[in-house]
Amino acid sequence: MGGFSLTVSNAERRIPRRPPEWGIRAGALAATACAFWVALAMMPPELAQIDEKHVLWQASSYGIPEIARNLMRDSHPPVYYWMVHLWWEAGGFDRPYGYRVFSILLGLPALPLAFRIGKRVAGVRGGLGVVAFMMLNPFYIFQLFLIRMYGLVIVLGAGLTWLMLRLLDRPSRALWVAWAILQGLLLFTHYYGAFLIGAQVMILGFRRPKGWMPGFLMAMMLWGVWGIWLLQAYAGTMENTVRNLSAIPVRPAPWEVVEHFWANLLVGPLADGSFARAVGMAAALATGVGLALRRGGWRSMGWKEIGLVAWLPLGTGALIALRWPFFGARYFAMVLVPFLIWIIAPLTMRSRWLLVGLLAPGLIGLSTIPMVQSFPDAGDTREIGAMSVMGNEDPILIQAWWHSLWPEYPAFRAYDWSDPQQRARVVSQYPSFWFIGVSL
Repeated sequence: MGGFSLTVSNAERRIPRRPPEWGIRAGALAATACAFWVALAMMPPELAQIDEKHVLWQASSYGIPEIARNLMRDSHPPVYYWMVHLWWEAGGFDRPYGYRVFSILLGLPALPLAFRIGKRVAGVRGGLGVVAFMMLNPFYIFQLFLIRMYGLVIVLGAGLTWLMLRLLDRPSRALWVAWAILQGLLLFTHYYGAFLIGAQVMILGFRRPKGWMPGFLMAMMLWGVWGIWLLQAYAGTMENTVRNLSAIPVRPAPWEVVEHFWANLLVGPLADGSFARAVGMAAALATGVGLALRRGGWRSMGWKEIGLVAWLPLGTGALIALRWPFFGARYFAMVLVPFLIWIIAPLTMRSRWLLVGLLAPGLIGLSTIPMVQSFPDAGDTREIGAMSVMGNEDPILIQAWWHSLWPEYPAFRAYDWSDPQQRARVVSQYPSFWFIGVSL
């Protein structure tokens, strides 16, 4: 009996101990909280930047129908703009800070979703590895606090990927309904979402899980609604986008679009370009070796599907650059989570040191994010020049203070046009005043 007891004890010692489930979930939640506070610390607290001003102007100046009408001549579908407008209606926020927090809250669910997908593909270690990479990733943090739709796009892309894997495992009517609804939200949030949806439809159509045909027909109804929108918006969207992006003197090849996305993913959008390219090439080489040498015993149900979900949209978007100069890394935000899982999940099973090596450039890139506050856009530069010749005798009436640099000039008497009392005071008491506003 003693010998038998000793043998069992030795066997028990050889069994790898797994953290309790509550501890694993607590780790994922702690990483989500960490990303929240990092985004708050890194974001510009006051002035809106470039395209953010466009979002705030639309949301604060127009109603739901008017926003949709205006965006038919712009470059984006309306869902995020509508959400910002409802946030403005609910809270009456008059500082970019409130809208940045809203964008952060919209983008944070990507972390628990990434954990669930990573755990499904490569176990607990894979899920935690992806979350550890994302919570301090400069590309993800930057998209979080922008007053733009990209944080929401990351969440919708991760949600659709999670639902696709669930449908491949245990399909149900509720999952098919959720999959169709998220498709509609993504299509009306960012046009490139169609590439991710196309990849998932191909995978599910090939595998044909239970309920495939009703789910497909349900999704087609939302595609039809989106098609009606696209018929109205396509001409204006293409004209506006091509006009704006054609001013950029870069015509990348498809492989350069992929390289641009990979470099941004590692070091963020504000790091030195030569440094980003060198890091990207070195990381690609090391990652390729790590993937090639992954343990033969590792088997993942879903890793190949994740690869298709990541690479098909990325490759399709890269090919578009052959015709139009659409190559921003943020355009592929919907594949951020599946792309990272496809890369990181095998590495967590092979080499933790290689994963740490991928994290290091991100920490360097994270340190460059506060620089965003020191780059005034062209409108800000013109305003600086105008204010230098105004003098401070006459008051300044500001239509949207977040669209102006006037808080930086306390010597000027500035008033908020959107406040009826301040507006009436300026108009009634001063024979002349300056007006700073926005226009279409």
